[in-house]
Amino acid sequence: MRRRLYYVWITASIAGAAVFFFPWFLPRETISGLMGRWSVTERGLRARVALRTVPLIDAIFHRPFGMEDCVRIYELEEAARRALYVRGELT
Repeated sequence: MRRRLYYVWITASIAGAAVFFFPWFLPRETISGLMGRWSVTERGLRARVALRTVPLIDAIFHRPFGMEDCVRIYELEEAARRALYVRGELT
């Protein structure tokens, strides 16, 4: 049951990223991955937003399910995009 709830969270997170973070999100990116990416690669306002939200997201959604943290999810999503998209095209 916990796994199913986590799958619901992932689906909602991808949809939420598409709706609320439209100008910034990448394909196949969750809100966790977006915040992880911002905390690693961005400076300024985006980095400050990420540094405040990452601990909250990790505490609420990742630790209870024994899953990865936001930065690790960013790395996994980035690797998946590299594997799926070659020269900007879906393989």
